[in-house]
Amino acid sequence: MTNSALTGIPASGGLAFGPPIVLRSATVADDAPTVMGIESALQRTADRFEELAEQASAAGRTDESEVLEAYAMIAEDPALLAAIQSAMAEGHAAIAAVRRAVADIEASFRAMTNAYLAARADDVAGVGRELVATLTGTVTARDGLPDGAIVCARDLTPADTVHLDLERLGGLVTERGGPTSHTAIVARSLAIPAVVAVTGLLDAVAGLAQDDVILIDGDQGEITIGPDTQTIRDVELRLGEAKSRAIEHRRLRGTRVSFDGKRILVAANVGTRGDLDTAVETAADGVGLFRSEFLFLDRDHAPTTEEQRDAYLAAVRAFEDPTVVRTLDIGGDKEVAYLDLPTEDNPFLGVRGLRLCLREEALFDAQLDALVGAAVDGRLRVMFPMVASLADLDAGLTRLSARADLAGSAPPDPGIMIETPAAALLAPHLARRCAFFSIGTNDLAQYTTGADRGLGELGSYQDPAQPAVLQLVAMSCEAAAAAGIPVAVCGEAASDPAAAALLLGLGVDELSVAPSLVDRVRWLVTELDPVATRRAAQQALRAPNATAVREIAAELLP
Repeated sequence: MTNSALTGIPASGGLAFGPPIVLRSATVADDAPTVMGIESALQRTADRFEELAEQASAAGRTDESEVLEAYAMIAEDPALLAAIQSAMAEGHAAIAAVRRAVADIEASFRAMTNAYLAARADDVAGVGRELVATLTGTVTARDGLPDGAIVCARDLTPADTVHLDLERLGGLVTERGGPTSHTAIVARSLAIPAVVAVTGLLDAVAGLAQDDVILIDGDQGEITIGPDTQTIRDVELRLGEAKSRAIEHRRLRGTRVSFDGKRILVAANVGTRGDLDTAVETAADGVGLFRSEFLFLDRDHAPTTEEQRDAYLAAVRAFEDPTVVRTLDIGGDKEVAYLDLPTEDNPFLGVRGLRLCLREEALFDAQLDALVGAAVDGRLRVMFPMVASLADLDAGLTRLSARADLAGSAPPDPGIMIETPAAALLAPHLARRCAFFSIGTNDLAQYTTGADRGLGELGSYQDPAQPAVLQLVAMSCEAAAAAGIPVAVCGEAASDPAAAALLLGLGVDELSVAPSLVDRVRWLVTELDPVATRRAAQQALRAPNATAVREIAAELLP
């Protein structure tokens, strides 16, 4: 097959070509011999997920670490062990018993009407596959990939990627997923290209061997199977140009950039201590999103006020520009075991973010005390997540002011994360109570389109270039400008070149991105034509779909 093209959704930018590696589930018979008992296999599986979660966290892959922790919890769940033992008591062999137990639990999740809980069926299935591999001693070796491998799969979960030698990956392509899926998260953390939601991928690569070649364009969302010699030469030339651009990008470190005469901050999203180090290395313009929940995860008790204050101070002191700390944002796709939170039918629409903090007063007060204590020279800002009403914001502001009064200090500048359509629609009212806005495009897209961003088959709905999402961004920017406050974007859209260009055209003042992408985004800001960009942004608001929006934005990009 030569120069056969497929298209999908861009998930991580860049170009790569290399040998195709197709991931398929290994075939293990129901009566296959096992090398250990069920309880030992479950514990070993859980331990492996825990170990990999720690590695992912240390490498700055916070989202992946949290999912791996959830997988470990599934493996340690007594209900899974009981279901397997029950099946074995009925006469099933160990592998058959695991499959039956997993299938029953998986089916119960899939039968739920709640999209978030239904999507957890994939997590259970992933743990089941890993458990079977552990029981039979068939865990795949991590050194089985050739250098520069382009991994192709129906979808990738943490249970699949634990066996990949990530340093050898050249790119990722999946039939399912979206810009915020696990595949996209892994690819961006490794700075390799990825394309998701590629219809017909596995059929197209079914007959390929490792000496064949796949070309992946993560910027355009295109896959070429069996590119000809001239195409490969063209790509090699483009890769050389990309390396030169990367050098050019680094030359802007430590400089301030502007768009249409206005300074644009290119800040860093920080979710680990390693992220903070990288942000300092790339000379980010402060921290646009300090994910404070990383201080609360992977432990059996909440951090003390002093521990939190020291972590916030480390960020504040590292930069001249502000550090924006998001108050504890758990619930939805993040859980903290020691809080013993009740199970909800729809946690993404339940007690999460600020709602949870207002309910857990002692927990919230301890964090606010730490934030007040770390407020140095006005360089720390407090951001409340999951605000959907004026009452939400007023409750958070009242609590913050009360803790500041107790400390005899002025409260840090407060703001909100605009991640619900309600917040965008109420932006004129909210802006009068805030010192800044920060738009979380990941959840804003999820709530606007009514599509769970963790559900791979709905990945196409998560494109931040959706006109409906851009219209809410525009409303927020207009309200912020009228109130005289800055507006940032801290979601994945800020590092998507097409989306980022349009965001600037709509009036965004700050782009907060993964620390490794600061150089590239800073360079992008300097290359855009302000007049053309503002005109394109207005055209994008009238476009019928994300595809049309991206066609408009493509004309702007250097």
